[in-house]
Amino acid sequence: MILKKIYNHYFSSSRNFSRFIGSVVGYIPSNLDYYRPVFQHKSLFPEPFENYERLELLGDAVLNSIISEYLYLRYPEKKEGSLTSLRSKIVNRKQLNNIGNLLGLIEYVQYDHKSTNGIQQDISGNAFEALIGAIYMDSGYDQVRKFVVEKVIKNHLDIDHLEETIFDFKSKLYQYSQKNNIALKFDHISEEIIENRKFFKVEAYVDGELVSNGEGFSKKSAEQVAAKKALEIVSKETIS
Repeated sequence: MILKKIYNHYFSSSRNFSRFIGSVVGYIPSNLDYYRPVFQHKSLFPEPFENYERLELLGDAVLNSIISEYLYLRYPEKKEGSLTSLRSKIVNRKQLNNIGNLLGLIEYVQYDHKSTNGIQQDISGNAFEALIGAIYMDSGYDQVRKFVVEKVIKNHLDIDHLEETIFDFKSKLYQYSQKNNIALKFDHISEEIIENRKFFKVEAYVDGELVSNGEGFSKKSAEQVAAKKALEIVSKETIS
C-alpha cells in the first residue's frame, strides 16, 4: 500500500492528480480511483459509477455525522434543538458551495457548461461532499474527521460567528433594555484553560444588579449564555 502511494504520487502518469488531491486533503491518497468521480459531473459522465453523485450521497451522511459529533463535544451545554440549528447553518448549500470554492474544487470539475446553466453554483458544494465520500472510502472515518476539523472548520468556518447569527440573545437584551430604559452591563470575571482551550465566565448586570452569569469557550459565547438567562429573568418569558 505504501509503495503504491509513493508510485502514484511521484512516478505514475496520475502523479499531478495525486499531488493535487494531497494538497487539498493533507495526505497522500491510497486509491485514486475513489477520487476521480469527484470531478466528473453527470452532464458529461452519465453512468452512476462515473460521476460524483453516489460519493456525494455518502459524503453528505459522513459530513453530517462529523459535524454533529464536533458540535456535541464543543457545546456540552446546548440542547438538541440548538445543535441542530447550528449544524444546519454549517452544512447548508450556500456554505458547502463556498467551502468547495475555497478548496479550489470547481476548477477541476468536468461538466457541460450549457446543460448545467443555472445550477453551476451548486457543483462546487456537491464536489466537496463527494470528496468527503472519497476520503471515507480511501482512508476511513478518522481521516475524514481530521480533514473536516483541521482543514475545513479551522480554516474556512467561523463557528462563533455562525452561532451568533442564530443565538443572538445579547442583541435582544440590548433592544429590551433600550426599550424599557434599563442600564445593561457585562463583566468578564474569569478566564482559565480547559482541555487546552480558553474558558470564560461572564456576569450580566441590569440597573447595577447582578441578574445572571454565563460560561463558554469564547467571551462572546459566554455573554450570549448570560444574556439569554438575563432575558428570561427581566422579560419573564423563555427565549427559545
